[in-house]
Amino acid sequence: MYLMIQNPGVAPIEAFTVLGLSLSRESTESGGGTIGRFGSGLKHSILMMLRKRINIAVYPGAGKLAFRTESSVVSDGITSKVCNLVQCDVSGRIDGKQVRKTLPLNWDVSYGAFDWNDVWMALREFICNAIDRTYREFSTYRHDELRIEIVEDNQMRAKDGTTRIFLELTDEVSEAYNLVHSRILHLTRPTAVSTLRMIRTTEPGGPTIYKDGIYVRKADSTYDALRSYNCGTELEIDESRNVNDGAIRDAVSRMWASASEETLTQLFREMRDKPDCWEAHSLCTWRATHNANLENWKAAFKKAFGENGVVATSSAHYRQLLESKGYNVVALNETMTKIFRSNGCKTTFDALSADERDGREILPPTVHAETAVKNAWNWFAASGVVPANLSPPTVKCFREVIQKENKTFGFIGADRIVYLNKDFADGLTTDLQRTAVEEVAHHISNANDYSRDFQEFMVSAFVGVCK
Repeated sequence: MYLMIQNPGVAPIEAFTVLGLSLSRESTESGGGTIGRFGSGLKHSILMMLRKRINIAVYPGAGKLAFRTESSVVSDGITSKVCNLVQCDVSGRIDGKQVRKTLPLNWDVSYGAFDWNDVWMALREFICNAIDRTYREFSTYRHDELRIEIVEDNQMRAKDGTTRIFLELTDEVSEAYNLVHSRILHLTRPTAVSTLRMIRTTEPGGPTIYKDGIYVRKADSTYDALRSYNCGTELEIDESRNVNDGAIRDAVSRMWASASEETLTQLFREMRDKPDCWEAHSLCTWRATHNANLENWKAAFKKAFGENGVVATSSAHYRQLLESKGYNVVALNETMTKIFRSNGCKTTFDALSADERDGREILPPTVHAETAVKNAWNWFAASGVVPANLSPPTVKCFREVIQKENKTFGFIGADRIVYLNKDFADGLTTDLQRTAVEEVAHHISNANDYSRDFQEFMVSAFVGVCK
């Protein structure tokens, strides 16, 4: 029994014998729908068949190509090595002429053995070349012109106007054939392969990744993905179609950035319902926002979550506060919150004030807070460091509603108001007076903590008092 792969059109002998020759490269790189570009996959596949002793016969039109090896000794004067060099026996009618000859290809059969070791890889290449020929033959993919089927030994023959490849149906070839329909989208969704980009999945773990409709690999992850991804130019692969997880995350992020409004609306709702998904932990902030279609993101966000939708981190405090303001809260992690905000969608940063985000409740000043600030102001005024046109600062208190590792005693806000922690402001304590001095000093000097300007201001104040 043999597995036959047939496509319309007659491939030249060179397609199977010249390393680096790709008749699809220009079409692939210009977006013509084809897959091949390197000019090596077909040759590596032939070599793998020879290494695994799987019979292979190629029939370009009425011709036949058979591949075998011949031993040859190579010596550099120090070491001698037996090489198994590939020979291609050509017979039948080629370009209208009856031919019988042997082409010495000068490939050692071990070439590519470290990377090309799975029969699925070889079967993938044979089928991809057949698919490419249908694109080039008809300027579109023609599923009905492609044949991949198991045949009897006596059906192994040439057919004019086609290229046929026959692989001996060993257990390895049979196992690879069983994967074909799940790994080559052209065979399962032939009319949609060019537009099929993000595919719903219920498989556990990371997403299944395709490139131009052809399986590449499954991303490693303990998180379940929302979708599988059929990448185009976003994903670069090597000649064995290998790719690392970093490149996958980069490519998927770019796909999200440029996705349609309809697709984004679906993705946003799916992520809301499954916030601990692979995408939430894997999208790259820069790639998902660089050159993103902001109008699509904003429109999709509104469709998915309504006018009052807002993305927030999973903090219970933020969620309660936002819900109390009437927002429809979508709880996601910090990375996704940053991505949504960069792409013009409403997040905690837009819906809450700086004090609310920092977990502070602003309160009226206590009598002791006002007294401490007044004393500090008078002290600096007496030292002669207060500009003539500067007024004393307004003072308010605050309460920390989120418990933090380090308690904040006080700060001066962007509004130039001195804020003092109410926990220390119910008595004229040393902590309160010390904090008031520091914050009033910031108000007068407009200098930051630990800066040279702040140091010089405080020294000048002490000197002024000493005079």
